[in-house]
Amino acid sequence: MKTKTFFMICLFSGIGLTQLNAQDYPTGPKNGKTGTVVWDFDIPWPVSIPVICDGALIDQLSTPIGVTIRVVDHYKNGELIREFSTSSKILLTSDITGEIFIQHSWLSKCMIADGLYYDRINVIGNMGSHYIIHTTYDLSTWEILEISANCH
Repeated sequence: MKTKTFFMICLFSGIGLTQLNAQDYPTGPKNGKTGTVVWDFDIPWPVSIPVICDGALIDQLSTPIGVTIRVVDHYKNGELIREFSTSSKILLTSDITGEIFIQHSWLSKCMIADGLYYDRINVIGNMGSHYIIHTTYDLSTWEILEISANCH
């Protein structure tokens, strides 16, 4: 369940959303060929993020309701070639310890040609915990290929 919830944030913050609801979100540059399109997406539900260090689940972080994701789509000759997603600084809470984390960066990168979607989240807690979480997905199946964290 935790992995599925984490998967959903990536799905809806990235390429999956542009394909699911094309009438509400930009589908390409105004010239229809090459360029960049920037848009925001509000996630109206909390998201759960597992923290896995050395193969073990050591923490579970939750976002508040109402996280905004900034999406930057890059097109070449009318085809989406890559997409980056970031979010503003948000507070996350540990479901295990209650520690409050400030999200210092959250970058998602979708490389269409490689068929991969990457997430990197850097958070620092008020009790001294510091996590840098990395996740890699297969774009064709949204299967998690790798999830790990640097835990300090």
